[in-house]
Amino acid sequence: MTRRAFTLIELLVVIAIIAVLIGLLLPAVQKVREAAARSACSNNLKQVALAAHNYDATAGAFAPGALLLTTASGTYTSASVATHQGAGTLPHLLAYVEQGNVATVFAGGVPSDYLSARRQYSHVLWNAGPATAAQTRIKTFLCPSDGDIEAAQNAAWPVVDVAGGSARLARWYFGPPYGPALGKTSYLAVGGYADAIMPQYAGLFTNRSAVTLGQATAADGTSQTLMFGEALGDPETGTRQYAWSWALAGPLPTAWGGIPAATDPNGWNGFGGKHPGVVLFAMGDGGVRTARKYVTGGTPYTTLVYLSGWRDGVNVDQSALLN
Repeated sequence: MTRRAFTLIELLVVIAIIAVLIGLLLPAVQKVREAAARSACSNNLKQVALAAHNYDATAGAFAPGALLLTTASGTYTSASVATHQGAGTLPHLLAYVEQGNVATVFAGGVPSDYLSARRQYSHVLWNAGPATAAQTRIKTFLCPSDGDIEAAQNAAWPVVDVAGGSARLARWYFGPPYGPALGKTSYLAVGGYADAIMPQYAGLFTNRSAVTLGQATAADGTSQTLMFGEALGDPETGTRQYAWSWALAGPLPTAWGGIPAATDPNGWNGFGGKHPGVVLFAMGDGGVRTARKYVTGGTPYTTLVYLSGWRDGVNVDQSALLN
């Protein structure tokens, strides 16, 4: 009786063919996965932008960008976390992104107007209800391509410091036990050029702001104004140490970073994400657009600056930045 079998050469040929097929298939699979992740990220940003519009419809103005200290000039500092809420933009929108249960926990044990732009109360992490809610992982606030965000050991938030008539962007954070435990976000509100320090170039969201949809429409127009964008809180490459906290992170200005290069050690100070070649932004009209990456100068950066403000009066060619 004769037995049939593969020869060694035939087996090696089959293995080689399989290896080639896998080599051809893997990039295609990665592209499909990234396309799905980018679509999900775009949907997240759209939901956040629509939540901001629904907040405006209910409250009569967009949510304040942050609840930090104010000075006589209307700008804010980071002087003392004990005497202001420290809440960012996203806590105001919880009920509008189907997170009413988290909003209920956030409101536990604090005054009913705790998130009011007109009141100052103690910090989010000084109060049990807000501190507990702040540790919630909210999928809508996370970009699927931002795979290492949960590995960040410190949850941070951007603050524009004002001292001696000058300003700088600072990244403040809490270490353990809060840092690793705080829920993260891949999206921040757009604060304009330098938050409220230069009112003409302010974004829709600044410290204790109350810009209305009507005002934004009558000024530059919502389709000409950036509302939310992807932001990492750390350089795009390398070990991830920081990520923005959804409960604490307010608006990010465009004056100090733009869209930094992937290896920029100060990459936290601008917008950015993990999608190849693009960063996603939600416009004031709720539409989501892609911007080219690594924009730190020239016409693309100037375009980013003007699009980040809602009343600068400059009608720019968006194609210099947006796809």
